[in-house]
Amino acid sequence: MKSAVLVAVVLAGVVASTPARAQHAHAAHEHGVAELRVVAEGEALVVEFASPLDNLVGFEHAPRTPAERKAMTDAEAALRNGAGLFQPSAAANCRLADVALDSPWLQGKHHDHGHDHAHAHAEPASDGHAELVAGYRFECARPAALESLRIGLFDAFPRLRELPGGAGDCPRAGRGGAEGRAGRAAPVMQRETLAAQAVPAVGVAAMRYRWPGAADDCLSIEQFEIEAGERVFLRGPSGSGKTTLLSLVGGVILPQAGTVSIAGQPLAQLSAGARDRFRADHLGFVFQLFNLLPYLSARDNILLACRFSAARRARLARAVRRRTPKPSDWPAGSSLARSCTGRRRSCRSASNSVAAARALIGQPGLIVADEPTSALDADRQQAFIDLLLDECAEAGAALLFVSHDLRLAHHFDRVVDLVQLNRVVAEAGA
Repeated sequence: MKSAVLVAVVLAGVVASTPARAQHAHAAHEHGVAELRVVAEGEALVVEFASPLDNLVGFEHAPRTPAERKAMTDAEAALRNGAGLFQPSAAANCRLADVALDSPWLQGKHHDHGHDHAHAHAEPASDGHAELVAGYRFECARPAALESLRIGLFDAFPRLRELPGGAGDCPRAGRGGAEGRAGRAAPVMQRETLAAQAVPAVGVAAMRYRWPGAADDCLSIEQFEIEAGERVFLRGPSGSGKTTLLSLVGGVILPQAGTVSIAGQPLAQLSAGARDRFRADHLGFVFQLFNLLPYLSARDNILLACRFSAARRARLARAVRRRTPKPSDWPAGSSLARSCTGRRRSCRSASNSVAAARALIGQPGLIVADEPTSALDADRQQAFIDLLLDECAEAGAALLFVSHDLRLAHHFDRVVDLVQLNRVVAEAGA
């Protein structure tokens, strides 16, 4: 099987049979507040809606009574009516192409390509909170005519009060636009707001970081951006701050000054738990040593990323309905440890492909690759780079690729030298 098949190969699996037992690291719930993200991608308009379940049905536990089960069924039906919840400009001639839902307590099943797949549910978090993530994809015949998106969520779910971040910070009170069916104004997201969604994948501004107990900063960057879909090669010798920068981009640590933003979200504005959840939803990582679990199969290693992110599962479920790999294309079910025995070179190559597929599954907006080719020979190195770049391009993901090997730099849109970017190192060498 070709390595490039690995990303496509797992599409049906997360819906068909993957256990979703992982628990999310949730931010503290704010009742009545949900998140809406809208992105225009060529001829497609993609909408992602995430909300605590109590905003939709008034509770977050498993339905216990007939009334609660009916409330869940009604909410699911309302959410599947994407054309009723979201109305793009009529002149754009958009049609709802796909809907995907993910939540612990969904009541029904849905059909994809004639097959009956159970939902890939997440369990509620350890604090008892449960959320629902819904994804919608509209195909627009005249995308240039897309002037606005009317939002019907407030009328469908009266407990909702606010949609911060993605809908122009739409509150229930004082909404502008045409009248909703309850006689209140339905919020309308205008072209300017839709355009503003195309924010850089990475934004760093006036940022300084100093390790705890250190006397001086180790990283000082005035400005650094990676545009959505851009492929950036980051070079720098040991001690130049590469690992620290990757930790900041991943939200593992926070700077003492300045901002680090991913997809327009300043990471310092999120709690530690919310950063964990945001990282799982929006970033994919390819580590130098791959960090694969040897007792899991290649397929289960790839799907692991979706078990920590309802948003990535929802995006994956939408992709299932557009790409249906043949059963013969599936990776072997044996563990990596057993399948790699005595075949070190082929195992290393397979591990690269599995690590790349795990990072890319569920279409995160940013892929961070930390020296992933350092242990590969020239042929396998080239094959891995081709695979990674092709899959990032197909997913529309930005790529931050860290390496000492300048022979690889010509594959990328831009080369950034951290020695010059990091003012601490630049000034020390002056």
